[in-house]
Amino acid sequence: MKTLLLLTLLLFPTLVFSQSVNELFLQIPNDVLPESNRAKLITETKGDLLKFRLSEARRGELKIFVQKKDEILLGMAIADCDSSNLQFWSIKKGVWKIATNDVIKPLGKNDVLAILKASPATVNNPNQSLDIAYFYNFHSD
Repeated sequence: MKTLLLLTLLLFPTLVFSQSVNELFLQIPNDVLPESNRAKLITETKGDLLKFRLSEARRGELKIFVQKKDEILLGMAIADCDSSNLQFWSIKKGVWKIATNDVIKPLGKNDVLAILKASPATVNNPNQSLDIAYFYNFHSD
C-alpha cells in the first residue's frame, strides 16, 4: 500500500501538491517561452505573481489566478516598448491548454471605438488603419 501511494505521488505530483508560480514558470512549454535557463530570468516573486525579464526591453509577469486540487488557471503578460501580449492557460494533469478566449473577451469594434474616444488619438479618415498598443500587467503597484 505504501508503495502504491509513493508511486502515485511520483507519477501525478500536480494532482497531489499545489505548485508555486516559480515551479509553473519553469514548466512553461518551450513553444510558448523558448528559454533553457528560465530561473535566471526571474526578477521578483510575490505570492502568486512572478516577474521576469527576457531582455533589456522585454519584461513579463506570470500570475496564478485559480489553483484548485486538479486544475490551475495561469496568466502571462509579456511587454516591450511597443506592445504586449496576454495569454491564459488551464493546466490539468500536467497538460497546458490555451484558455485566453475563455477568460477574456477579444476586443471588438465598439471596444476599440470607446478606447479611441478616451485617448488623445485623432482619426482623420474612417478607413485609416491604426495600430494601438495595449499594455497588460497583473501587479497593482
